[in-house]
Amino acid sequence: MCFSAEASFGASAALCTIGVLAVRETQTREQTLLAGIPFLFSAQQFTEGIVWLGERHTSFASLQQPATYLFLVIALLVWPTWIVFSVFMLEKEVWRKRLLAALLLLGVLVASILGYGLFSFPVKAEVLHQHIHYRLEFKQLLVGRSSILYFIPTVVPPFVSSVRLMWLLGLALLVVYVIAKVYYTANIVSVWCFFAAIISAVVLLVLRKQHAADLR
Repeated sequence: MCFSAEASFGASAALCTIGVLAVRETQTREQTLLAGIPFLFSAQQFTEGIVWLGERHTSFASLQQPATYLFLVIALLVWPTWIVFSVFMLEKEVWRKRLLAALLLLGVLVASILGYGLFSFPVKAEVLHQHIHYRLEFKQLLVGRSSILYFIPTVVPPFVSSVRLMWLLGLALLVVYVIAKVYYTANIVSVWCFFAAIISAVVLLVLRKQHAADLR
């Protein structure tokens, strides 16, 4: 979250609640991955709350770096693979599933590259203009290409899906990504997750529509 530890922990609790509601709507094991999205956002907000505490209180300073890495692991390694895999598992149409499989391979490649950079180069979190700024020393390796490589497996898959209303998830991801990219370029990693409630609410809506359709 972009404002304070309190805001981050509050958002984490709210997202966890959405996650519980989403899980209650699941009918199959494949849907569980999609329902897990709010919980991942909740975990990110909780870890960023720890980062805030580490910045403000010396007693939490030792927890700041582990929390920073946990936040970035989810942001850089999990999202490029989790979203596309969630959509892939729900897809029934053969040609769409093949396309999603290709996007999943791209996501794994992106996560692997970012993972190498994350654990091979220095990483630091700091407060910059009331936002948490994650200083990634390895970003110069991928400047200009990293955004596109990250964008494709993270945002495109819901638009490929034949699942009812899944395109709304893609639209939410697209709008959030564009806003963060245009207005908060320096803090995009943190701000992107600020809009997690919107994305998580769409996940809940998609699962509820699927549940309602199964009951007919």
